[in-house]
Amino acid sequence: LPGEIAGLARLHEHRGKLPWHDVVARAADAADHVVSVSPYMAQAFAWLREEAPGAKLESAFGLDPSATDASGETLRSPALAKTLRAIADGGARAFYEGDIADDVVDMVSDAGGELASSDLARYEADAADALDVRWEGFDVFVPRAPSAGGFEIAEMLGLFSKADLAKLGQGSGDYVHFLAEGLRLASADAGEAIGDPELASGDPST
Repeated sequence: LPGEIAGLARLHEHRGKLPWHDVVARAADAADHVVSVSPYMAQAFAWLREEAPGAKLESAFGLDPSATDASGETLRSPALAKTLRAIADGGARAFYEGDIADDVVDMVSDAGGELASSDLARYEADAADALDVRWEGFDVFVPRAPSAGGFEIAEMLGLFSKADLAKLGQGSGDYVHFLAEGLRLASADAGEAIGDPELASGDPST
């Protein structure tokens, strides 16, 4: 997500202890080293191949795009490592201006979307107080809208008590079934109810 870099930079500015360069450079080193593709990652690549067959996601990571199962293959991303090193050296603005921003704009345009260089250049991360959801004596802090994830977590907590979950038996078929159905319903509700408060009429804080 384009906003992720600015959000992480703002979080680091307020809470970070290590230098920005050192933190991001570690991520770049990880992207540049060979790792083994796990069965779950291989399945994710298979799903992505079906959903976005033209995205060339496997080739971007050095995988064989014709392979039906990538399990056990080696994975590295020199392009991602290069991008992260530019962000480590130049700060978050290196993502929103210059060569990286131009690549993002071109990619969106090639996919039929609309994004201008000025959209990225003027982007700033905004901070908002988390929602405090009470569950079984605990304070659970979740993101506010426009994030749908916090809404879904809050709804899920409202569906089940500790006693309900204990009765189902952790890891049982009923446990997995009820949680899956709860997530499905919470996701559907979020799709109907959650939007960007800044674009809504009335009080943007609601």
